[in-house]
Amino acid sequence: MSKAKILIVEDEFVIAESMSMTLINLGYNVIDYVSKGEAAIEIAKNKKPDLILMDISLAGKMDGIEAAQHINLNYNIPVIYLTAHIDDKLIARAKITEPFGYLIKPVEEKILQCTIEIALYKLMLDKQFKTKELYFQGVMDNITYPLMVIGFDYRIKMMNEAAKKWISCTYYPYGELFCFKVSHHKNVPCFGKKEQCPLEYVSSTFKSIKVTHEHFTKDGEVRVIEIMASPLITKDGSFDSIIETHIDITERLKTEKTINKGGNIKCIHLEKTQMHQ
Repeated sequence: MSKAKILIVEDEFVIAESMSMTLINLGYNVIDYVSKGEAAIEIAKNKKPDLILMDISLAGKMDGIEAAQHINLNYNIPVIYLTAHIDDKLIARAKITEPFGYLIKPVEEKILQCTIEIALYKLMLDKQFKTKELYFQGVMDNITYPLMVIGFDYRIKMMNEAAKKWISCTYYPYGELFCFKVSHHKNVPCFGKKEQCPLEYVSSTFKSIKVTHEHFTKDGEVRVIEIMASPLITKDGSFDSIIETHIDITERLKTEKTINKGGNIKCIHLEKTQMHQ
């Protein structure tokens, strides 16, 4: 990725000019260098750089952190911060924007190149992961019954469209959804013989399990759900999640109960008939 497009945001002209020449000599495509956060946002929007080198302490109404935050939220472009000194409060603010690195000015050429290459490699891995995640999400969404990927901390990592309709999770982003809250409307995980926790079983035994639970719909209706839970193992053999399928068997159980009840009535009627013969 040696021809990566880089934007420099630096309010000291001499530093910006020097850094631009260094990057060009290293084989990068410097699309521009600007001194204001507002200008950086405009270029990020229109030219879509692969990476931005952003001075934290920009002069003007908008500092580098504010500009980076806007760019991160709206355009998802990675940022490496430039700073002349380490300030704990400044770094604490900067961390929230999830930067790809920090560089202390003046920056040595080798350190600059190394930091950029690591950031670009991380960006490539993130894109590959996102592509795989989107593919997996597409496969999940084509399954008609609810399906969830749940971490060992009981947080729901992914779910398909059928599951979203079932629990109505529009207002809750991933990472804030706990399986026991959305399914059981409880503040603690399920336990005991009556409602054995599939996550606890799979994570401790490394085996699949089928259990039957009573779950609440988004409207508060109680439904009987057959859960099939299995370990979700990655390519490298790691295991920190399970995948659950949920099948509503409420109507099936009602039908079976009706049939069994009808069969019992017939048996009683037959016994009475035989007694009178």
